[in-house]
Amino acid sequence: MQNRKTDLTLTPIESIIRQINTRSTNFKVERKQFPVVPCEAMTVYKSQGGTYEKIVVNLKKGMTRSELYVACSRSTKASGSYLIGDFVPPKPPEHNDSVTMMFKTMRSERMIKFSLEFPEESQRERFSVIFHNVQSLNKNILDVKSDKTVLSASMISLVETRTKPNDSLEIEGFKVVHRRDCNDIRKPFGQITYVKNHLKYESIAEKCEYSGKNHIEYSSIKIYDICIISVYNSPNSSFDVLKRHINEVITASKRFCENIIVVGNFNINLKIKTNYKFIEYMKSFGLTLINKLNKNSTNTKTQIDYIPSLIQMAGNLIILKV
Repeated sequence: MQNRKTDLTLTPIESIIRQINTRSTNFKVERKQFPVVPCEAMTVYKSQGGTYEKIVVNLKKGMTRSELYVACSRSTKASGSYLIGDFVPPKPPEHNDSVTMMFKTMRSERMIKFSLEFPEESQRERFSVIFHNVQSLNKNILDVKSDKTVLSASMISLVETRTKPNDSLEIEGFKVVHRRDCNDIRKPFGQITYVKNHLKYESIAEKCEYSGKNHIEYSSIKIYDICIISVYNSPNSSFDVLKRHINEVITASKRFCENIIVVGNFNINLKIKTNYKFIEYMKSFGLTLINKLNKNSTNTKTQIDYIPSLIQMAGNLIILKV
């Protein structure tokens, strides 16, 4: 190739000549070919998402507009596209074509303004509380530590932690202000509360009642001038037992705070109207339900987690149940 001054980037291809003899006649067929095959070939549909420097499109009769678009847009630039066959522009789309109608809608309607604000991205100073039934903190501690929304909270209250005293549950930037573990066997039991390191707090009350049937536990933590009460009530506990404990913790908290927020997994489904008696009971303490009624709080389409509050929710105070 050097002697012939041939471009060294070219690949030489040797032609092959084959003679095919027939048995029934005296004719002989001679076949001459260059043994070249595509290095990569695929259908238009399979090529979607692929990007290449150079492509060859085999144009077939009857290709739709979308097929032509997908096939001819695989190369990074127009000079890298090669067509086999005659390119026949497709017919313009009909007036009722779904894509055409969507473009008209996008041009005529105002663009939606994204107004959702994520707590971890907010620059405003605020006090936020996150409550979550974690169902084994030991198994999910890495998820908690990597969740930016959770870590942006001022206070994290977790119930049904199922932890043991020797479990390491530290979270960077937070201090543990309340913790209750299982004694021997991990059960749907336990509670832990984290507060940001720079915040001052005061433990007001804590209690746990655990028997063969009833299981309820709570804690009350004062931060600034607000008492945040976290409650876990098992599905088997009676309403009278829950009322007794709610009365105890709210009465104790009112000695220290006028502003009270209760967050919890109460296991009383407010989608059942007969359970509205719980709302009325909380109103007797001056607490108003912040959550919207008939809104699911679980995957089983029940509403058993809610937030009764004795203060008017302001823009710098956020309570989240996740």
